[in-house]
Amino acid sequence: FATNEGGMSFHGGLVGAIVGGSLMCRSCHLSIPTVCDLGVIGAPLGLFFGRCANFVNGELWGAPTDVAWGVVFGGQAGMMPRHPSQLYEAVLEGIVIFLVLFALSRKRPPRAQGTFLGVFLIMYGCFRSPSSSCASLTCSLDTCGAVGSRWGRCSRLRSSRSASACCFMRLLRRSLNKDFQN
Repeated sequence: FATNEGGMSFHGGLVGAIVGGSLMCRSCHLSIPTVCDLGVIGAPLGLFFGRCANFVNGELWGAPTDVAWGVVFGGQAGMMPRHPSQLYEAVLEGIVIFLVLFALSRKRPPRAQGTFLGVFLIMYGCFRSPSSSCASLTCSLDTCGAVGSRWGRCSRLRSSRSASACCFMRLLRRSLNKDFQN
């Protein structure tokens, strides 16, 4: 917990946004889920441009690779080609999530309060896990299955990820069952 050395700015900002947003919603008599739905509409675009900036700045580079699209970042990353994990995340967390939220917003009747927030959080978690598995902080155990070594070193499927995947599948099944029953 050496917060005086940095690295926690996102978490502090997130907590501040949640507390400040909740207090503002209460004082203005606004629905928190509705305001959250409005807020997450722009989040994928922010993630997209943020990840592109990480790529341009040579930050958060991926694991060493031998694929044709490997990028040599230099500096601390060395002169070996690495996965452009920032671009993987830009596409998945930015473009794909935005397109899903946009498509969902066009459905009639309008979605229930909190739907966009829920979809965003589920998709962000699902996309963050595989794209992070090609980041430089991964272990050497290859668990990518059919893709194998073409994607470089992939992280071990941790028990927390397994539990999250299990919960997601149960929620998805429950949601689909409700849609078919109505």
